Amino acid sequence: MTRRTALLDVFRRKKALPSAFAVAAVLVAAALGYSSTFNGALGALSGPNALLYDVSAALLRFRRTQEAWPTTFILLIDQDTLDHAPWSTAPRALQHPHLAELGRRALDLGARKVAFDLVLALDPADLDIGGADLKSYDKPMRDLLAGEEGRVILGSYPTVRPAAAYRDLVGPAGIGVVDLQSEEDGVVRSIATRLRLPSGEIQAGFAELVAMRDDGEIAIRDASRFLLFPRAPLRSAPLLSVARFEACRRTPDGPARLKAILGGRNVLVGTGIVGEDLRRGPDRFMTQGAPLLSPDPCRPGMLDLDFGDRNLVPGVLLQAAAVESAAAPDTPRLADAGARAAASAVMASLGLLLFFTLTRRVVRLPAERPALFSTSIVAFAGVVGSIAGLALAFVGVEAAAIEALQLWLPLGHTLLFVSALGLLGTMTLAVQRDLALADLRISFGRYLPAKVVAAALQRDEIVEGEERAISVLFADLRSFIQFCNSRRDEPTAIMQALNRKFADVQKILDRYDACLDKFDGDAVIAFWNAVGEQPDHAARAIAAAIEIFETDAELADEAGDQLHFKVAVATGLAFVGNYGSKQKMNFSAIGEPMNMAARLEGLCNEYGVGIIIARDTLAEAQMTGTASPVVRAVMDRARFVRLGGARLKGFTEPVEIMTLQRAAKDDGR
Repeated sequence: MTRRTALLDVFRRKKALPSAFAVAAVLVAAALGYSSTFNGALGALSGPNALLYDVSAALLRFRRTQEAWPTTFILLIDQDTLDHAPWSTAPRALQHPHLAELGRRALDLGARKVAFDLVLALDPADLDIGGADLKSYDKPMRDLLAGEEGRVILGSYPTVRPAAAYRDLVGPAGIGVVDLQSEEDGVVRSIATRLRLPSGEIQAGFAELVAMRDDGEIAIRDASRFLLFPRAPLRSAPLLSVARFEACRRTPDGPARLKAILGGRNVLVGTGIVGEDLRRGPDRFMTQGAPLLSPDPCRPGMLDLDFGDRNLVPGVLLQAAAVESAAAPDTPRLADAGARAAASAVMASLGLLLFFTLTRRVVRLPAERPALFSTSIVAFAGVVGSIAGLALAFVGVEAAAIEALQLWLPLGHTLLFVSALGLLGTMTLAVQRDLALADLRISFGRYLPAKVVAAALQRDEIVEGEERAISVLFADLRSFIQFCNSRRDEPTAIMQALNRKFADVQKILDRYDACLDKFDGDAVIAFWNAVGEQPDHAARAIAAAIEIFETDAELADEAGDQLHFKVAVATGLAFVGNYGSKQKMNFSAIGEPMNMAARLEGLCNEYGVGIIIARDTLAEAQMTGTASPVVRAVMDRARFVRLGGARLKGFTEPVEIMTLQRAAKDDGR
């Protein structure tokens, strides 16, 4: 295994999604799809499925917007209608003659059926009002029901039914339950084809009866519910208020125009009054312009009443949409259990594959990043983006299934489940990776140069070995052996003093971006330009050496520190990289500048100075300059003097050496 893939393989072994877990997750997703029914704990049209359904309906309504209401028309009893005669002459419960006259006129104008989205629960003949004979008050309604069998539908509630006389006149085929069942969020998305009444009797749904074919047979579909799938916003349903309808009828060409409008269509009569029979429909994402009320009373319009919410409409508009859905041959139906389970399993597999790919990318993120928990931040952004993309994919599948197969696949709970797994898994991996990288930096930073640790974490292959021009700093404590001999009974004090000196040096080296090679006994070895490009490596090495020397001088003056570093700096070509065995390796440099720096440090005692710099190193520093203001400040104030040429072991030619002007006056301490 190479060093490049070691960290990745660790995460793969410990954090990658095991195949057994993936299979279990797919099975859970299949169970979610299987259990998503109309009346189950996982509603096929509620919770996360509601959002998917509404978005799909909004997307697909553009297919047939011009044919959104081909079979239905609404006559709306609004407040303006009730405020004028003849409707204002009778209480709401006794408007049977006016309703009958309205229905008769609609049928005479060619309406296929007239359906009252009202419950005529009161029979006027049953009323006993002194001085009033109501036995024949509702004769127009009785005549309408008796003479138009199969063409007039009365509304009914499960617990409130039309008066017995009206039930007898229309029979079972003329009474439909108008009860609209809403989902958890209060929105009506499906309509019952039949309901069981408290008496045990089965009764057809209102919209089902209105849309039923004209063969005289009650043939309720097998499914107990069908989807409410509006092709356009509910408020765009074509309608006329009853007041405008009557005004149109009185114009010269009104009857002909109304016949063209109502001919062959199902006419629903219902109320549109604030606070009365208001329902929420699946219009959340459907846009609609402001309704325009034409001065022409014969021109149908859209609902122009404000009920406080865009998708809050009178129940009759929902019934109209239900009739359209029931009559349309391509209205989607809920997929059967097997199809739901299979679709959920397939989509869960795709989602898990997406998040597995994301986790693999997470462990390949650069390891040296400036912000705390930066991997987690990037991973979270990736998860959010992935969930958004996955949601779009789910919506696409939903829309395709509706368009091509007329099937509704309730995949919302599967989307939620897979997204939760992806978020939990990816963020757990990202946080653990951040913590692991932090531990690596802290732990290995105690033994390896910080730049080497960073490069290793980023999987850079700079550590395999290359020849580079580097500058080396070699520092050794003066008279350390004598210091130890005088404290043989205080080993802890010796180590504390040594570590304190090393800590001071380390701070300086870090400030100048040095690569620490090692602490060797009482010596410190560091170099520059071995990891990454440092064109001013010579200036950085000299500035660091000067600061080490001056810091020791200040400590000696202020605190009487007895330990002082002798420092030497040299520049040259060296081989840098990893050295060692498979069990243990060390990042270091081998070559002329390492040896030269060690030899120059040994000359400090001979020349009685605390710092020696090779003349070639100083020339390199002066020629290249530096962009660092810290290095520049030290170099600008430093004054150097020549010590002469020194012959060093292993070098054929004398090496010109320099020192600080202050160091040349030093007595060697």
